[in-house]
Amino acid sequence: MNNLVTSFILVSTGDYEDYTVRGIFSSKEKANDFKNRFPDDDWNDDEITIIDEESHVYPEGHSIYQVVIFKDGCIHSVEKQLLTFYQVEEANKKSYIYWGRMYIKDKYVSNPDKIFPDKILRIVVWAISKEQAVEIVKDIREQLIKSDKWGKNDKYFSMESLLKEI
Repeated sequence: MNNLVTSFILVSTGDYEDYTVRGIFSSKEKANDFKNRFPDDDWNDDEITIIDEESHVYPEGHSIYQVVIFKDGCIHSVEKQLLTFYQVEEANKKSYIYWGRMYIKDKYVSNPDKIFPDKILRIVVWAISKEQAVEIVKDIREQLIKSDKWGKNDKYFSMESLLKEI
């Protein structure tokens, strides 16, 4: 009988800058036992990861970029991201969100949709350069506007589903 571990459960709290891995477990039971010891903590959903899974895509010669764009096509920012597990997963999911926060001239703006009512698209993509990342996001922006989906959903939803409808 082969007793090799083929997957693990990542238990975490927080998101973005506050994201913290609290434990890595070989079974859901062990993960739940751990979380039950700290019932007041605000746990994220368990992340089940398959060891040596081939579905983790790392396109050769590409980097991960986060692009923030306004509805009118103006680019707010383009930032090359570290190649972390979290960023790779986000880039591979091909998902995007409308941002509820941003910085303008290093000052935090908590509700930018009040200043910019047309919403701000934030997306993480694989690209060879900053210029290519911007072109990819501009294409997505155009598709969202053409399909009348710009700003309609503030939760993650798939670019693949958008592309199927167009």
